[in-house]
Amino acid sequence: MNRNELIKQCRYYKGEDKSPFSDYWNTVFWQEEAFFIHKFETGFFGNLNIEDALKKHMELFFEHLADMHETMDDGKLYRDKYLNIKSA
Repeated sequence: MNRNELIKQCRYYKGEDKSPFSDYWNTVFWQEEAFFIHKFETGFFGNLNIEDALKKHMELFFEHLADMHETMDDGKLYRDKYLNIKSA
């Protein structure tokens, strides 16, 4: 899979060198997707397809954020932010 096909899977990162976002969370998600692209290109995910690898990567990231900020929701708050869903 070429880099452009990888980038099409991302919601925020579109190949820029610098985040185009001024919003804190959009920038955080942009950075994490850029990191994911780098990891995928270097073979970190082995034989996983791009969709499964991105889902796995971001789920672990959401859980990490939840642990770091003690939201105790297994990452739901950050998953909803990423997907632009209004949380209850």
